[in-house]
Order: sequence, then C-alpha cells, then structure tokens
Amino acid sequence: GQRSLTYLDVSDTGLAGATGQQHEPLLTLGLHISTNKVLQTLKIAGNLVTGEYHPIKPLLKGWEALMRGLRRNRRRTSLDVARNGLGPEGVQMLADVLLTRGVAIEELDISSNFITNSSHNMVGVDAISTVIEHSHTLRAINLASNQLCGTSLAPIRSGVDRIIDAVAGSRTLERIELGGNFIGIGLACVVACVATVAV
Repeated sequence: GQRSLTYLDVSDTGLAGATGQQHEPLLTLGLHISTNKVLQTLKIAGNLVTGEYHPIKPLLKGWEALMRGLRRNRRRTSLDVARNGLGPEGVQMLADVLLTRGVAIEELDISSNFITNSSHNMVGVDAISTVIEHSHTLRAINLASNQLCGTSLAPIRSGVDRIIDAVAGSRTLERIELGGNFIGIGLACVVACVATVAV
C-alpha cells in the first residue's frame, strides 16, 4: 500500500526564497499537507513565510495555502512555525486554523514571530490567547521572543494580562515558554496559573 510521512522538517530551507517573495513552494507544501492523512509532526521554522523581513503583511498566497493544508489534515500533534515573521495578522490566521473543529495540536512552537508588533497591535495576542484558553488538546506552547509586552523601553501590560487569563482558563496546558519577552512581574502570575492548572 501507499506510505506517507508522519514527520516532516523543512525548517531553514528557504521555502519563501532568498527575499521571502516566492509563494510556489509554500503552495506545493500546503497541497501535500492537505492530502497526507498521517502527518503528525510538521516543522517549517525559519522560512520567512510571510514574505517580509519585518512583520508587516503576510505573503498571503503562500501562507494561506499552508493554512488550508493544516486545516484539512487533522492528524498533526506537533507544529513548529517559529522564526517566520508572522506578525499579528499571520498569527491570527494560524489561530483560526487551530480552533477549527477536529484540528488537534498538542505542541505548538510559535516563538520569534512578532506576535505584538512595534505598533502594539494586540490582534495576535488575542488570537493565540483564545487558542490557549479554548483548545481541547494543546499541552505545550512556545511563545518566546514575541514582544508580548512591548519592549523594556515601551512596555505594555495588556499582552501579558491576556496571556495570564488564557493560561488560567486552559484545561490542558502543561508547559509554556515565555523567555525573551519583557514580562517582569507578570511572569510570577503566569507561573502561578500554570501551577494551578497542573494541580
């Protein structure tokens, strides 16, 4: 019979091209993901799939193709999209997929994606917080280096507050990575929430 991959790592392979403007490889990958019924682990980190070196606007054709593929293939348990410069809008698109009924992600690495950008856009924070709070399968999430609370020069509280509320409301989360975010005193609250959930 026909065999399919259960593990695929295409991290740091330049899927979006040297300038981050090629969407054909992303379209092809999205198509293959949608037809593979047994893929459990997908790693596409470090490919600048948004088509920007700075988080402004996603390269829609490529990123949307990947999102369609993820939505159709519901067997994955681990997804790594770190270092892709998704920005708030790209993260929101990903969150919409993760909240689709039947999509069962247990481990998610979304680190270094500028979830909160320089204009303090909270769309990405709200979207991923909703995933944390309402997912029935998410056990671990890496949110490191995402400017969740702005910077040390221009801190904001709403980002970490939203994450704290989401962690407190989660029934499944066991591990969260927040290194590289200017969290300060909010970190103690997050740890307390996770401890409560674990009990």
